[in-house]
Amino acid sequence: ICHQTNHGPGHHSSYAVLDNTPVVGISGPPSCVAFTTDFYLWPVMRKYLGLSTSYAHVKARLASPLPGSGHKPKAAAQKHLPGEKRPKELGPFFIVEQVKLVQADDGVIEAHPLSGVHIGAVEADTADAYYMLPAGADDTQPNVGDFIQVDLRP
Repeated sequence: ICHQTNHGPGHHSSYAVLDNTPVVGISGPPSCVAFTTDFYLWPVMRKYLGLSTSYAHVKARLASPLPGSGHKPKAAAQKHLPGEKRPKELGPFFIVEQVKLVQADDGVIEAHPLSGVHIGAVEADTADAYYMLPAGADDTQPNVGDFIQVDLRP
């Protein structure tokens, strides 16, 4: 079906169907593996079992800056391997930000981004939700105090 996605980390993950069996190729650091498992493998398993594949979403107030908010895609002149160039039909590229949710003193749910771009296995396991941060040059980035919609981890 594809050998890369429109988000990072994890854009080198792959998906196929072989003899009517879904195949999910998971690659990357622990934080990527956690996201790919939650975002792609979990719904495939749920669909196979005849269960709902939708995620719960909540609005949360951003408590601190997102680590990837300063990221912009690499220059178009970057050399790509055959078949590795991101097709435009995939739409915008997203940086997957993992967040911990905490109820603030005023009762509002706050999103606390996990620090760093490459999160370790133990830290990735503490994430409660994911935020898809648009990485395009024209995309507006959320500021501390803004409300963002996050997808709860299954």
